[in-house]
Amino acid sequence: MNQMVLLLTGIAVVFGAVAFGGEGETSNVVWILFLGSAAGAFYFYWQNRGEGQGSSRGYGPTSSSSDRPGS
Repeated sequence: MNQMVLLLTGIAVVFGAVAFGGEGETSNVVWILFLGSAAGAFYFYWQNRGEGQGSSRGYGPTSSSSDRPGS
């Protein structure tokens, strides 16, 4: 899901540049795409935090010994 976060962040950056850097009035569609993609990126990031390559899930200060594999 990290690829989804990167994709939505890229979309948010592009539409953010259009929304904030544009001359004159900006279309509502641009704002909706900017805010929606930023919210989507945050959602997927929050849902998948601690997962992925090199993850230490189950080994942090709040984990119990039953969370660890092989325990």
